[in-house]
Amino acid sequence: MRKAMYLGATMNNVFKILSALVIASLIVSCQTEETPKKSKSTKSAKPTVEVPAFSSDSAFVYVEEQVAFGPRVPNSDAQLACAKYLSDKLKSFDFEVIEQKGEVLAYNKKKLRMINIIGRYKPENPRRVLLFAHWDTRHITDAGSEDKESPSDGANDGGSGIGVLLEIARQVQLSGLNIGLDIVFFDTEDYGPPSNVQVANRNEFWCLGSQYWGANMPMENYRSLYGIGLDMVGGKGAAFPRDGYSASTAGWVQKRIWDTANKIGYSEYFVYHKIGPLIDDYLYVNKATGIPCVDIINSDLKQGGFGDFWHTHNDNLSNIDKGALKAVGQTVMHVIYNE
Repeated sequence: MRKAMYLGATMNNVFKILSALVIASLIVSCQTEETPKKSKSTKSAKPTVEVPAFSSDSAFVYVEEQVAFGPRVPNSDAQLACAKYLSDKLKSFDFEVIEQKGEVLAYNKKKLRMINIIGRYKPENPRRVLLFAHWDTRHITDAGSEDKESPSDGANDGGSGIGVLLEIARQVQLSGLNIGLDIVFFDTEDYGPPSNVQVANRNEFWCLGSQYWGANMPMENYRSLYGIGLDMVGGKGAAFPRDGYSASTAGWVQKRIWDTANKIGYSEYFVYHKIGPLIDDYLYVNKATGIPCVDIINSDLKQGGFGDFWHTHNDNLSNIDKGALKAVGQTVMHVIYNE
């Protein structure tokens, strides 16, 4: 009887052990089935892209160095000196440089020397983005100036966009970029007719450099995913609303830029306020190539126009805000580095 009881107890223990092993195997099995799901989820996550830090101090120096040449008006010595400076800078950042030289006719029938400067990074890469700004300064000043025949420094209107693009080029050289990049400095953007001068088709006398570029494309069969134009991006109190032409022809790019700016902390500058279409280089780049183009440009949201020192002698270094340069430069870099 005792043996029978022992055997019964033994069998009972064996049954318990077997049951425990079965349960354990089921637990292991369940864990094994879950593992691939977690691994698959991890693989599908978009990798984080490390975006270089844009230096507003460096961008400011580039604005300062342009202003040191004096007003960069077509046909002036300052134009030639600054053109060489810009070309040499892009070359120093390992960009291939094309100097597109030509002659354009102003509203007053004056022939203007025009020098577009094109910098190309990874020219062999078909997947490209286009960034551009104008580097010339207005030949006269408009409202608010006693001496209207002399030009201003053009620190913001001309200098700021170029300063931001030079710093982006420098960062691309240091960190690399997985796509091709074209940076174009357009000349003779700001030689349009004053408001008191009557001339037919007056809008066509603005942005002469980008119009020339589009009609005489120096790169065969040129295409890019999209273009981003910068104009007056460094002024104090700057705000960049969304313009109507960009919204209608490149709405997806515009949304990406403004959403990116707001996500990384620049909602103070990139506002979702809407304004009408503008006459600027992006318009003619889009018309000539069909490339979706967005304009990042300062606008006075309260009074309209482009700020109280626009086209006046007060457009100098004292009105350049490093915070605005940083907001624009860092935003554009986030966009292109996450392309």
